[in-house]
Amino acid sequence: MLDIVICDDDKITVEHIKTVLSGRSGGESSRLSIREFYDAETLFEYLSSHRCDLIYLDIEMGEMNGVELGRKIREEFGDYITKIVYISSKDGYDRQLLDVQPLGFISKPLSDEKILQMLYRAEAAKKQLSAACFFTYTKKHDTYKIPINDIIYFENLNHVIRIVTVSGMDEFYDTIHSVLERLDGDRFIKVHRSYYVNFDNIKRSSFDALEMCNGQKISISRSQRKYVRDKIAQLLRRNSYEY
Repeated sequence: MLDIVICDDDKITVEHIKTVLSGRSGGESSRLSIREFYDAETLFEYLSSHRCDLIYLDIEMGEMNGVELGRKIREEFGDYITKIVYISSKDGYDRQLLDVQPLGFISKPLSDEKILQMLYRAEAAKKQLSAACFFTYTKKHDTYKIPINDIIYFENLNHVIRIVTVSGMDEFYDTIHSVLERLDGDRFIKVHRSYYVNFDNIKRSSFDALEMCNGQKISISRSQRKYVRDKIAQLLRRNSYEY
């Protein structure tokens, strides 16, 4: 079951998305739970006590817009799992959306193909999460398994690796080369000689530093600035920032 929320102040848009999702081929619509909201404030109250897998969220709404709600979901609820797909008739939101880490963007008028593409991506992401994507390391005689989504960054201290996660910090003996081989290394960005950050846990990016989801700021070395900027842009495009 995939729990989906559609939030747009235009009822026609909400019905359009709901119809496309409910009518997908293969008789799979029974596996979808779809709820409708028409303003960000009501959805915010709902999310304070409920979780969902995917939100189709309009940007231009009432007092609280979609970008503000997305930030509240990430920062106030600490929810970096729920997938958010933004909907808008305008462009130019790319920098504002970086700290929300959306799954994608759909321009109005809506494309049915794009609506379903975002659905399939959210389903694939949930399956991947359910398949227990862990990073495993050994310390003394004990083995530890950490969800990769929880890793904020690795710090390379010669033959000691410091791992910082959403729940704390630990250190173990290994090489950074060995660590990266056991990860989706493409999403771990080298920002400094010693730091490899998880793109999915970057909250905000500036010219010379990154702010991570735990509030920690990590400097980007001068030699890495262009690489980091280009890498973030590449990964954002891969996450379907399409206008």
